[in-house]
Amino acid sequence: MKEVTAQELKELRPKEFEREYYSWASHQEYYRDYMEEGFKERALEEGIDVDYVEMHQYNAQFAGRVWLDQFMEFTGLHEKYLALYEDSKACKTYVRVTTERYHMSYHVGYAGGDTHPTGVFQHLDMEDWCALVNEQVEECDYLTEVEDRCNQLCRDLFRAMEQDYEEQTNVRAFLEYCDCNEVTFSIEEEEDEIYS
Repeated sequence: MKEVTAQELKELRPKEFEREYYSWASHQEYYRDYMEEGFKERALEEGIDVDYVEMHQYNAQFAGRVWLDQFMEFTGLHEKYLALYEDSKACKTYVRVTTERYHMSYHVGYAGGDTHPTGVFQHLDMEDWCALVNEQVEECDYLTEVEDRCNQLCRDLFRAMEQDYEEQTNVRAFLEYCDCNEVTFSIEEEEDEIYS
C-alpha cells in the first residue's frame, strides 16, 4: 500500500480520484449563511423585510413583509400612483409573502396609522380621497408586481446558490481541501511502480 496526495491520485488513478471527489462533493452543504445575510440586505433595499430564507438542492424560498411604500419607491410606481403611495405610507401597508417552489401566497396587512388627504390631495374630502385610493389600488395591481419581483428574487437566489455550490465543490476546491487538511489516499502499488 502506498499513501498519495489527491493530486497524485488524480494523476495515477483517475477513476479512483473521480470516485473520491464525487463522494466528497455529495457531502458538502448547499446552504451558506453569508448568502442568506446578503439576500436579506439586498431585499431590504427594495422594501422587502425577509424573516427567513430556505435554500434546498432544487429551489430557494423566503417569507417576509413587503412594505408597499418602499416597494413602490424602488419600482417607480409611487410616481404614477401617488395617492396609493401616500396612503400606504400613512397606513404602513405591507404584503405578507411566503414564496414556495411554484407559487407564492400573500395577504395584505396594515401596521397602523390613519389615511387622510395630504400634499397635492389636501383639498379632497375624505370620501373622494378614499375613492381615489381605491381606484389606484385596482389600476396599479401592485400584488402582481410584488409577486413577480419576489419570484424573481427566488430565482436569483437559487442561481447564486448553484454558482456558489459549483465554486465550493469543483475539482480545484477538492484538491485545495485535501492539501490544506493533509488528506491522503491509500492505493495498491502496481507491479511496474514497485520495480521502478
